[in-house]
Amino acid sequence: MSGVVNGELENGRVLLTVTYGPDQMAQSGPASRLRREMIAAYDKAAGADTEVRDCIVLMQAQAAGSPFVRGLFDLWEHVRTRKGRLICANYPPEYIDSLLTVGLQELEGFSLATSKEDAVSQLKRPSVKKQRR
Repeated sequence: MSGVVNGELENGRVLLTVTYGPDQMAQSGPASRLRREMIAAYDKAAGADTEVRDCIVLMQAQAAGSPFVRGLFDLWEHVRTRKGRLICANYPPEYIDSLLTVGLQELEGFSLATSKEDAVSQLKRPSVKKQRR
């Protein structure tokens, strides 16, 4: 089983709530399913409105494993095709290294937030190009 993904349009941006349990963290099989669910929820919430680009992922979990990280990376790629930004809120701090390993935090248009309010605040600011190392 993958996580549970719910999407909605809120103030011109997609808000995805992803409930991700520890039983999914160590599994590799659900990664493609979670990825598909996240992208499908984004597309459904955004609809055909080309003005909707940005996405906030509200993570509801105490852990974050490979399936979620891979799904988040694929969702970032998808959101970038619309020239949007992806902000992940509530990512468990003890799992930040997994994002560093795949380089997500270095990618333009991706950032972390401590809460939904922090994510909304970040989206109100202009996007800053990240420097390549």
